[in-house]
Amino acid sequence: MKPLRWIAVLGTLAVLVQSAWASRGQLSAAWSFLFLVLAGAAVGAVFGWLMPSAGSCLRRHPDLLVPLGLVVLATAGIGWLERIPAMAALLTPSFPIKLGAVSLAVSAGFMLRGWITIAYATWMTLIVLHAVGRDRVELEANLGRVPAWFLRILGLELIGHGVCYVMLAIELPLLLAVGGLAISAMRSGRLSPVARLAPALMAEVMIAMGGLAVLWNLGTAALLPVAIDRSLGFWSAFRAGLRTSWWGLRRWGVLVVVQLLLLGLWGFLHVDYQRTSTSTEGGAFSESANMNFNFHFHLFWTGGYEDQCTWYQEFLSALKAPAVPLVSALVTLLFGVLAIGVKLTIVERLPRDRPPAGC
Repeated sequence: MKPLRWIAVLGTLAVLVQSAWASRGQLSAAWSFLFLVLAGAAVGAVFGWLMPSAGSCLRRHPDLLVPLGLVVLATAGIGWLERIPAMAALLTPSFPIKLGAVSLAVSAGFMLRGWITIAYATWMTLIVLHAVGRDRVELEANLGRVPAWFLRILGLELIGHGVCYVMLAIELPLLLAVGGLAISAMRSGRLSPVARLAPALMAEVMIAMGGLAVLWNLGTAALLPVAIDRSLGFWSAFRAGLRTSWWGLRRWGVLVVVQLLLLGLWGFLHVDYQRTSTSTEGGAFSESANMNFNFHFHLFWTGGYEDQCTWYQEFLSALKAPAVPLVSALVTLLFGVLAIGVKLTIVERLPRDRPPAGC
C-alpha cells in the first residue's frame, strides 16, 4: 500500500477511535445512530438512483477517497493541537470580521483549516478530472500540481462562499426587523397585521433566500472542474464555469438540489419526544406532550465539496440531546463521500469535446 493510503486509512481510524472514546456513556447515542442509519440510507439511495456511475467509479478507484481521509485527519489534528496549552495560545486567539449582520471569528486555527480546505478542493478536483478522463487515479502526481492551481481555486472558493455570506448578511437583518416589529407590537398590546403575519413573513424570507441559494449552486456546479484549464485566465475560467453549469442544468440540476436538501438547506422538524400522564384530585388523568417544531434554513456552497450536514444538529436540538462525536465524524465522512460522488457525476457529464484540464 502506498504511503498516502496508509496515512489516510490509519489516520481516519485514529480519528474514529478518538471520537468513539469521547462518545462513551452518552445517553443520546441511540437517537444519533438512528440518524446515521437514515442518513446512510439517503446517501446510498442517491448513489443508486441518481449517480450509479459515480459509485462504480469509487469502487474501481478507492484511492479517490484518500484525500478525504487525509483532510479528516488534518482537521482533527488541528483540534488536537488546540487542546495543548502552548499550541492553543498560537492557534485560538481570534479577531472578528463583520459583513453586515454576519460576523466571523478569524484565528490562526481558522485560517489553517481554510488553507487545508482549499488544498483539498484543488487536489480532489484534479484527481476527479483524471479519474473520469483517464480512468485512473494519480495521487502523488496530482498532489504535485496543487500549488499551480491553488490560488485559482482559492479565488473561486472565495467567490462561491462569499456570495452565500452576502445573502446571509441580507437575510439576517430582514428576519430581525420582522421579529422586532412583532415583539414590539406584542409588548404594546396591539396585534398589528405585521405581528400576526410575522411567522409567515419570516418563513417566506428564508424560502426566498433558499431559492437564491439553489440558483447560485446550480449556476456554479461545474465551476471548479471547468476552471482548471491552462488556456483560460481567471475571469475567463469563471465565466466558462458559469456557462457550463447552466448548460448542464438538465444533466445534474436534480442531483445538486438533492445534495442541498440532504445537507439541510431547508428543513422542518416536529418532534414529540415526551408524554406524561398525571392524576388530578378527582381521580382523572391528564396527559401532556412535549413537542418541538423547528423550521430551519442554512446556506451552503456545494461547489467546494461541502460535507457539513446540518440535519444532525437540528435533529438533536429538537430532541434537546447533545451530539455524539463518533456519529458527527461518521456523518462528515458520509457526506464527504457524497460530495465526491456529485463532482464525479458532474465531470462525467461535461461536454466531451473539453480537453483534460490541468494536465
